[in-house]
Amino acid sequence: MSGKVKFRVAVIAAVLCFAGFWGGAGFAVEAVEEAGSRTQDERADAVVGTGLEGVEFVEVEKPYTVGKDSVMDRGPIEPQFMARFHLKYSLGIIEDEFEDKAGEMPSGERFSDEQKKYLKYCDATSSTTGFRPRIEGYRQWRLYAVSERDVKLMVRAFFEYLDYLRRGQIDSLKEQKEGLSGEIERLEGDKKQKQEELSVLEGQLEEVKAESIYTESDEAGQAVGRLTSRMEELKLKIAGLEAKGLAAARAVATFTGMIEEERYADIKTELLKAVVEYEKKKADVQGELSAASGEYRLAEEMRKAASEFARLPGRMDRLQHSIRAFDSELKDERERLERTERSLKRAVEGDGKPQVYDDKIEVFSVEISARHGTGM
Repeated sequence: MSGKVKFRVAVIAAVLCFAGFWGGAGFAVEAVEEAGSRTQDERADAVVGTGLEGVEFVEVEKPYTVGKDSVMDRGPIEPQFMARFHLKYSLGIIEDEFEDKAGEMPSGERFSDEQKKYLKYCDATSSTTGFRPRIEGYRQWRLYAVSERDVKLMVRAFFEYLDYLRRGQIDSLKEQKEGLSGEIERLEGDKKQKQEELSVLEGQLEEVKAESIYTESDEAGQAVGRLTSRMEELKLKIAGLEAKGLAAARAVATFTGMIEEERYADIKTELLKAVVEYEKKKADVQGELSAASGEYRLAEEMRKAASEFARLPGRMDRLQHSIRAFDSELKDERERLERTERSLKRAVEGDGKPQVYDDKIEVFSVEISARHGTGM
């Protein structure tokens, strides 16, 4: 053959129906294995082709020359074949991670033992935008293997790995969506609680206004200060009156006791007058004490009502601020949820799926050269 000989990978019709680009790898492998009349290489070709509909493998007749030093840099086992293609893909691909995961892919499980050793001890993958030929927006990939069958399985495993990445992205987006939905539900619940608290305070404010002698909360706030001062004055007055009342009661008790003693018989008249006098003082003090205590209780009630009137608007303002903050946070979270849902929809529908330039994957045999460098 001269030049490049193209061939389309044969794909079983049932596999085409059920194993699209984004999945069905396990089914494809089983379907191929059931085709017992095929040779091992034919079955390998079918496995590679499954999921790459429309993409052609092109066997290049001229070997790809690799410098001995380059091969040794890659590892102790010499590759025999290399697949080359240009890929446009939105998700990041890490070469080392693919090589670690390649054997876990459905097609990777079919690698020969020699290929498994090659993956273990050698660098089987390389990519760059600098390889020739350069194609704008595409990255060139080279996959190395120890046999033609293995290099095609490497290609299949590579695209299964891309599907693995996509599914990982989908799982991550689903997790984000679930987390955002839960956060929105929590925020809505907290906002509702604050709204209910605000409604209660609004009702209380109307009741306080109806019963209060004040018309504005500022006026009530000033009254709180005046009433507090008056209550402090009354506390001192009550303390003094209680002391006077106690002294008068003790005097009455003392003089009454003296009257009953024989030795004070000659001043009994004076003692009786003293008892009457201190009983009167005691009664007067008790009256003043009762009035002061009553005034104190009234001032306390008035201060409580004024304080409630003065504090309610501030509490309501803080609740309204919290509700506005919840509204802002909910807006941000809902926008994030919408973006996540759009990203998830695109990922599920295959938006940004891998694009192989010119629908072509070139397969080379590898020729080891003593000279430096690589090339055809």
